Amino acid sequence: MFVVRNLVVMSGKTRLINGLNLKILKNQTIVIFGPNGSGKSTFLRSILGLSEVRIVGGEIFLDGKALVDEKISKISVSIGYMMQHPPSIQGLSLASVMSESTKHLPTKYEKYVFTPFMKRDVNYNLSGGERKLCELYQLYNRDNLKMLLLDEPDSGVDIENIGIVADLIQRIRDKNPGLISIIVTHNGEILNKIRVEKAYVMIEGEIICAGEAQKIYKTIRENGYSKCLKCKLINDNYGKKK
Repeated sequence: MFVVRNLVVMSGKTRLINGLNLKILKNQTIVIFGPNGSGKSTFLRSILGLSEVRIVGGEIFLDGKALVDEKISKISVSIGYMMQHPPSIQGLSLASVMSESTKHLPTKYEKYVFTPFMKRDVNYNLSGGERKLCELYQLYNRDNLKMLLLDEPDSGVDIENIGIVADLIQRIRDKNPGLISIIVTHNGEILNKIRVEKAYVMIEGEIICAGEAQKIYKTIRENGYSKCLKCKLINDNYGKKK
């Protein structure tokens, strides 16, 4: 189980996460929606304890183990993370990163990875969508993951490759029984291709409502996020204290 209690995160003097509460059971995948700058990416980075954010209050637990103040080298062993904007690494080929694990790649995807990318430097001169595919391949070839954090895995990915992204995410889930997954997205297309147990809406560093993913996405698409601030129908007690 993954549990967050009253999390407060700051960057400098700016409060980015404001008393966030969340609980996700094993083998569940949830999606987080929210406008730009609402704290979604900051939340994922705070789980990993990345240095650009600072946790000043609250608790984070994964399988009962506290993650706050834990070293990132220990946290990252069991948590897979895909950045919103994966960096390029010149002088290091994708093949060398994957090395012994390349034998695990699904053969039907060879044309997407082996031929165009394996001999190229990691993410160098790749489009946004190509970077996302390469990042997912690397996550696919990791073992014993307890949690998966995906920051906009569908951003910059064309319609055809959305299916490949969704399939790889599902394969990662299948390889790691009990995997807890958090997907941050603005694009509802991926919801048509992967099972999601619940969706949450984050605004100004707080989760304000939760419910069925397609229903929430439809509400956002038709009414914008202002509707979410007033909506009580899909609120299930995750959010602002009354």
